[in-house]
Amino acid sequence: MHFAPATSPGALALLLLLGLADPARAGLYGGKSKVIDVTAKNFRKEIIKTEFPVMVEFYAPWCGHCQRLAPDFNKVAKAVQGIAKVAAIDCDEEANKALCAAYEIKGFPTLKLFPWQSYPDKKNPKRRNKLPLEYQGGRSAKEIEAYLLRQVPAHIIRVQTQRHASPPPALGTAPAKVTGKVTPLGLADFMRHEPTKPKVILFNNKDRPAPLYKGLAIPFRHYLSLGWVSKADSKADKASLAKEFGVTKYPTLIVVPDGRRPSDRVVYDGTINLDALKAFLKQYITPRTIPEISEPNEAVADVDEPANVDGTVPEIRTQSDLDTHCLIPVADKGACLVAILPYDDSDDEDTKRHSHRLALLAAVARNLGSGSTETPPVPVVWINGATSTAGALRYDCRLPALSPNSSDEAEGEAPASRHPLQLVALDPHRKAYRVYGGTFSTEAVADFAKEVATAAGTDSADDHRHPEEFEMDFSPTVVAARKTIKKQAGPVEHDEL
Repeated sequence: MHFAPATSPGALALLLLLGLADPARAGLYGGKSKVIDVTAKNFRKEIIKTEFPVMVEFYAPWCGHCQRLAPDFNKVAKAVQGIAKVAAIDCDEEANKALCAAYEIKGFPTLKLFPWQSYPDKKNPKRRNKLPLEYQGGRSAKEIEAYLLRQVPAHIIRVQTQRHASPPPALGTAPAKVTGKVTPLGLADFMRHEPTKPKVILFNNKDRPAPLYKGLAIPFRHYLSLGWVSKADSKADKASLAKEFGVTKYPTLIVVPDGRRPSDRVVYDGTINLDALKAFLKQYITPRTIPEISEPNEAVADVDEPANVDGTVPEIRTQSDLDTHCLIPVADKGACLVAILPYDDSDDEDTKRHSHRLALLAAVARNLGSGSTETPPVPVVWINGATSTAGALRYDCRLPALSPNSSDEAEGEAPASRHPLQLVALDPHRKAYRVYGGTFSTEAVADFAKEVATAAGTDSADDHRHPEEFEMDFSPTVVAARKTIKKQAGPVEHDEL
């Protein structure tokens, strides 16, 4: 449904001149609005590349119907935050006109739903697109919100007692979870499904999972298996799921960190809101499959005395160190190479090994510094991986905290030898990071650093992302990762679990 414009561009200019119109309203959305301001430049990032369904308004700021829709559209954006996305594009802007024409916008406002699914472009299979649906429903906030919430995919498995469940999918294959319908599985099959992922289960007293939980499942499904049990299902028989997990009240959210033993469950007791739940679930994200760094056995043999004691490679101990030596120098362009080196200064052999590693990094840093003046800066720093200082960076980059051969049951700080050697390139300007996997030799690390420098020289990671780069959706910090979320007082946001 399209509406004819009620106010011409000239009339709006006159109103602005006379002070009868709000200049901020000329763009309709801004300030504290939760509506995403989309342009031709960020359209692919915000609309095509997102895994959330997006309701997009194509508008002109002089359009009276658009102005009247704005308050309701703002309400929708606030209500579905973290569950779906609401965006708007000003088709009166010269830079956006070609994009609006491509989507055949003939009147204002036009609302189009961009689904969460994307498909490969026929001409360029590496590039993906989405097929939008024109929204023809009512224009009240309540009607638009209800429609948008129905488009949120259910990346959730309904966990039932084994006797009531559907046959399990083949191991390594995902159940069909592309619509609003939830796939059922028996408890044993759910625990076996995606065996390497921690399991998250919501017990609630409703006949469907809350929109907030479905929204959480969109980004977290890559790292966690999310399940849901209704109150009715949990009382099915003597061996009910509620008894199995010790659930006595609803809603209750639990996590099985190892993905196998319900007895090792962790019960969430924090506030029911998006930020608190995200912080809680982040603790249980399984490390990405990161290639290990191998180190030649002869690496220490040629080093008799500690080298590189002149501080060529700065050690990061505080956030100020990280900002000064790493992030600020590359804020506009460049990348920072962060080496997480396990180091125990009470061990003579470890001191030798550490000295060799620092000497190698210093050589890489000197080689980078002697390059062309047009090469983006790539400072090199290190953090002691045997202390908690590197905990937050490992947490955000989803790196393993201990080496595969170490025991997770040890108390206190683990010996340096039990921590893996890790190398991460942070590119805050392009909002990207990359983890190195290979031989810890001067030549191999230098080649990696050159690749990082080359990528850092591009304007954006959106269309120039290296296959091994990840989106940096965090602010790098060296403050130890938070492990527990204490219960906080406050209102429930959007919907109860």
